[in-house]
Amino acid sequence: MIIAVAAKKDEDCVIKDREYFLFDAGLSTSMLILRATELGLVAHPIAGYSPSKAKEVLNIPKQYKLITLINIGKHSKQVKDVLSEKQIKDEKRRPKRKDHKEFIFHNVFNNSL
Repeated sequence: MIIAVAAKKDEDCVIKDREYFLFDAGLSTSMLILRATELGLVAHPIAGYSPSKAKEVLNIPKQYKLITLINIGKHSKQVKDVLSEKQIKDEKRRPKRKDHKEFIFHNVFNNSL
């Protein structure tokens, strides 16, 4: 299943230059992914698509922003042969994550790393 997450700015709170529709759509997306995971499914937002083409195919009105598409499915123990060698290798291991000290700061932002 592929879920399209779209939102419209004027259907949510806007305070000065803070547009909460993006924040709220992000929260909803994270809850959807957590629930899918809780149910034993694999849920993954994807980025490699054309937002304008997806909006056209899905008939999403122009005033809506397509924020992401989310793939949801069952985990397969078998890796499909349509994947490249790199994709097959990456599929079998978790990607390296940043150390928390690179993005968690106390009292003040510090990107001197």
